[in-house]
Amino acid sequence: GEERLAAYHRIMDEAGRPATIIDFPIDTRSSARQAVVDYTQAHGHPDGVLCQNDDIAMGAFRALRDLGLRVPDDVAIVGFDGNEDKEYLDTPLTTVALPVAEMCRLSWEVLRGRLTREAGSPSPSPYRTMLRPTLIVRESTGGAPVPSG
Repeated sequence: GEERLAAYHRIMDEAGRPATIIDFPIDTRSSARQAVVDYTQAHGHPDGVLCQNDDIAMGAFRALRDLGLRVPDDVAIVGFDGNEDKEYLDTPLTTVALPVAEMCRLSWEVLRGRLTREAGSPSPSPYRTMLRPTLIVRESTGGAPVPSG
C-alpha cells in the first residue's frame, strides 16, 4: 500500500490538486462505506475516489449510492486489484488489474530455484522485479464498458 499511496501523492502534486485521504479504521467494505458517508456529509462529495483495493471501492460505491449520488456522473470510482466481480455491478467499476498469473509464475520460479539448490551452495541473491498492472476502464469513470476475457 505504501507504493500506491506515494504514487497517489506524486500524481496529485503533478496535477496541482490537493491529495485527500478518507481514512477508516479497518480494511473492510463496511468500514469504507461508513467513512465515505461520514466524509461526504462533513465535506461534500469528492469528484473521484481512488481506492486502495476493489473491496474498498465496493464500500465507497455503496456509500455514494446510499447518499443518492450517481457514479460516475457525480463521483468517479477506481479500484485496485482487478477482481472480476466488479464488472457485474449495474455501474461496472474501473480497476487497476494486477498481473496475478505472472506474479504467481515468477514466485514459483524463485521458490523452485531455492528448493532445488544443492545443500551447501551459497544462498541466491535477493530477487526483485517490477510488473506492470493494467488499467481496465469501465463505466465508473465514465468510460465505455470494456468486455473482459
